[in-house]
Amino acid sequence: MSVISKKQFYDSQELARLLDVKVDWVKYNRRKCKKPIPYKQFGNFVRYERSEVLAWFGRKDLDLEFYSTRTVSEKFGISVGWLNHNRRSSHPIPDRRMGKLVRYNKTELSHWLNRQDH
Repeated sequence: MSVISKKQFYDSQELARLLDVKVDWVKYNRRKCKKPIPYKQFGNFVRYERSEVLAWFGRKDLDLEFYSTRTVSEKFGISVGWLNHNRRSSHPIPDRRMGKLVRYNKTELSHWLNRQDH
């Protein structure tokens, strides 16, 4: 777990890095989507609380570190096509939908890989 993923509050850049998205995506989804990312306003500063962001995902027990499909593909040497096909398999890698984006949680990915070894 990275040091940044253990923090209680994140700015938009830190949250974007953890979610493997652009800062503009974080800002847009804070303001304009149907289910906005929860945030706190401290004067001119916007901060995202770790527990609230995890609750936004529907899971409080996750590590707040996500990978894009491309990052998972590069990390594990598998094709993006295989990852896309895997979503329809009987034992898919758990993924999280963030609007049109698909992200893989570090903790869930690790658990899935450990189950495949047994």
